[in-house]
Amino acid sequence: MKKEQPVKGLLFLSRHNPHKVGLILYLFSQGVSQSQMVKKYHLSHGTIKRTLMEYANHTTRWRKLGAE
Repeated sequence: MKKEQPVKGLLFLSRHNPHKVGLILYLFSQGVSQSQMVKKYHLSHGTIKRTLMEYANHTTRWRKLGAE
């Protein structure tokens, strides 16, 4: 049988803690600032920033594909 390959482009956090990624994306979509996430949910500012940047890159690629 063929071994399953990890999905390209997903961060380490996305593979090993999808709950945290989901929480960050959900809070951001609800208008919660990064500073509020750090204070109230005890998330690392760097983690929040990297997660948002990574998923912003994915949504941009999807937008470009949809336009073609």
